[in-house]
Amino acid sequence: MTALTNGTGIKDRLGANCDKAVVREEVDGTSSNYYVALKEKGVLNNSTLKLYSKQTYGTGGVFDAADQITNFQLRFDELGFVTQVYNLSNVQLGNFIYIEYQYSPANYYDKIKELYAGKIADDNDKLESITDKIT
Repeated sequence: MTALTNGTGIKDRLGANCDKAVVREEVDGTSSNYYVALKEKGVLNNSTLKLYSKQTYGTGGVFDAADQITNFQLRFDELGFVTQVYNLSNVQLGNFIYIEYQYSPANYYDKIKELYAGKIADDNDKLESITDKIT
């Protein structure tokens, strides 16, 4: 992992290396919303998360600020990582969205290990409690 992240623990999907996702629709009863899912695991915060409606290769970068999508919400998994961007506005179903972000694969797997270590400890406590009641 160190070699993949140049020792920083952080990888990025920025500029020409950004994610390209298709806008999907989620229908819940009578309401619906548009969303895109992130490809990578380990996106902890949205400080680097930016969405664009198109790649314009504007002045000074790959994207033009005029094409940035700023109205959206985030969905998180049980570990606290961003998995989806939803309630997108001013987009169309089936269109592409370009997503820039940074993520930490090592941090993601560390959090999984912590989660399951906690679950195993809880299970062991329950087992011990049940064993004490039986004996």
